Amino acid sequence: MNYVSFIKKENNVTVNAAGDMIRRAAKKLALSMTVISLSSPLSGLNIAAHAEEVPAEQVVAEAQTAEAAEAQAPEGQEAVAVGYAYEATPEELVLMANVVVKEAGPTDLAGQVAVAQVIMNRVMSPAFPNTISEVLSQKHQFTTYASAAAVPAEQTSPEVIAVCQGVISGGHNVLNNNSVLFFRRYNGKQTFNGRNLFVLIGMQAFYA
Repeated sequence: MNYVSFIKKENNVTVNAAGDMIRRAAKKLALSMTVISLSSPLSGLNIAAHAEEVPAEQVVAEAQTAEAAEAQAPEGQEAVAVGYAYEATPEELVLMANVVVKEAGPTDLAGQVAVAQVIMNRVMSPAFPNTISEVLSQKHQFTTYASAAAVPAEQTSPEVIAVCQGVISGGHNVLNNNSVLFFRRYNGKQTFNGRNLFVLIGMQAFYA
């Protein structure tokens, strides 16, 4: 379960919400909020999110998008990524880890997990190639591929390789949705490539 703390600056009221309740609480308050911290049980890892001002209209829009996605799922069911039936080669794990670092940064673990999940969601999707290497090297998709591919294995972060392995095995999961196939730096738009904004993690927007 993910935990996020929000502070209403005007009167220093702190609201704590967990899991799916985060968006609902934020929408109900309809406030301009600052994200203070984020933690997740990613094999015992604690995540420190970048503090950022989140406009009220953005929070509400995100809540509405999430609720719409929930409404489309059958009652009692949820689209959850619980691991991927895929055996990655050591070379693929190195390449994947380097792309993840370049896309999400070296310290943003929540962002790293989310980017890794998008990669694996694509591998499993019939709309994309079916290997990690082919997904990452696909033209006009991952602009960081060339620079990531140039990083030697000995310079690749073992911690991020472990994150990628955890995503593939199902041990790490922040998106809870295997239909999230696109992400980009958030520019205020609620749609991208015909898909709706699913969640914001840091400055990255993920679309399903």
